[in-house]
Amino acid sequence: PGPMFLFALFCGGAIGARLNFEPGPPRRTTASIILALGVIGWFVIAIGLWLPTVRAQSLAAAGTFAEAAEAQPWETTYLLQAARETHDVNHARELIWRAIESNPLNLTARFARAELESHQSPIDRRLFNRSYEDALGLDPANVTLRIEYADQLADKFPQDDIAIRQAAEQYRTALEYDDALPADEGKKLSPTKRAEITAKMRSLEAKL
Repeated sequence: PGPMFLFALFCGGAIGARLNFEPGPPRRTTASIILALGVIGWFVIAIGLWLPTVRAQSLAAAGTFAEAAEAQPWETTYLLQAARETHDVNHARELIWRAIESNPLNLTARFARAELESHQSPIDRRLFNRSYEDALGLDPANVTLRIEYADQLADKFPQDDIAIRQAAEQYRTALEYDDALPADEGKKLSPTKRAEITAKMRSLEAKL
């Protein structure tokens, strides 16, 4: 039997179980009907939520993430995958922003926005900076992200004193957070990587 048949069977049973066919005060019968209707309403809502989820999962399995995102618009995974697949930059921005609105604490969505803006030509400096700074606002101790931000600033704006200063500051802050990590922390930078970052920072500082 299909889900709708089972649903109808259950609801019918619920009504039959709660209705009192023996003579008695009308208040009990009315209360039973209200309770039964409440059960039915709950199941209708549950099915209304379940069906879009099943459809979205089916669409995602078929690789049509844009349609999956429409079927389940609060699912950040579908929104971000659809953003990666579209060739329309503005549409990608819209999808990523919807993912951020759906879950403001989702770092993956913030990273996706930063990555998108870093690959634009020309780069919108306001969106570029805001994307990385918003992500770092959620995870300020993320050494890898700070280094990536500094690399992008130094690479994209090599003649811009403000960008060079920002990059040097990001390298310095990344090293400070790395210093604070325990010696046995797996995320801690290797001595070779620290030396590389230190050299980049000093090279930028020398340009100022």
